[in-house]
Amino acid sequence: MLVFIFHFKLFVYGCTGVDLFFIISGFVIFMTLDNSNNINQFWLSRIIRLYPAYWLSIIIAIISFTVFGRTNLFLSFLNLKDGIGNLLMVQPLLRSDCLVSAYWTLYIELTFYLFISILWRINGFKNVEIILFVLLILSLVSNTLQVCIGDSNTLYVHFYIVLRGLLPIMLQFQLFAAGMIFYKIYWHGFTTFRISILILTLCIVIPTHQLGGNALFFMNVYQHLGCDVIFYLLFILLCLKRLTILKGRIGVFAGGISYLLYLIHESSGIQLKNYLIGSVPLFVADVIPMLLCILLAWILERKLDYPLRKWLKKKFGSAIGN
Repeated sequence: MLVFIFHFKLFVYGCTGVDLFFIISGFVIFMTLDNSNNINQFWLSRIIRLYPAYWLSIIIAIISFTVFGRTNLFLSFLNLKDGIGNLLMVQPLLRSDCLVSAYWTLYIELTFYLFISILWRINGFKNVEIILFVLLILSLVSNTLQVCIGDSNTLYVHFYIVLRGLLPIMLQFQLFAAGMIFYKIYWHGFTTFRISILILTLCIVIPTHQLGGNALFFMNVYQHLGCDVIFYLLFILLCLKRLTILKGRIGVFAGGISYLLYLIHESSGIQLKNYLIGSVPLFVADVIPMLLCILLAWILERKLDYPLRKWLKKKFGSAIGN
């Protein structure tokens, strides 16, 4: 919802909603695998959750761009490399342009799924805090070096750029790690080491802010850090069982449509807003597309995505064991 209102230029700090999204993913995905004994079932559930809605959003995007005369925005999709990259959600691997800019986060999600699957496979959950601490130190050092060195060391810069191109999660790993630590706190309480890891993740926000991401263009590093601190405080309230308000109807409704809303709001809502600007008052040009986006996301979720996911789980779930 933060990203949604940010793209409608109603709340500049909404661009950090992606940070919150990654923290939530760290918490929820860690929780899912921590209570699972079947890695194949995990990947099946993730694929079913991500791809049907994603492919629906591609169809919506192509229709929307055609209706609003923006065919240039998806002509590259007809290119084999870009088409495959977008269809499989692996744009960075093929150096493909994202059909919709919001898609950039999805490959990072897949990368995190791969990381945590490896961690599960090697029985790393027992020592997850130590593993995260070591990886976060490496992240802090590598990203800080890139900021400090700049272009002065060609060899390191080339290495960093290639590695970041393949693993863009380098700039967001601290957020997933924070979510995982909050999960540990939720079930096992606060410890000095866990608090130290959370502080370390916030320290990494400083160099990674300078190295890219939307936040760089809309706020300074202190504002970005402040937003993430607020998100951490929300998770602390969650760990203390003080966020029961999220279980209300509005919270459940927003949670249900959030993924599809995130996927379609740029290609449909923002395109409609741009079309209406100049013809109607600016307030109306915002409200109508936003309401229509919410309605469309709800219809797609209830009538297409949810029934399809339910059918796919029933059809393929038993094939690999529950």
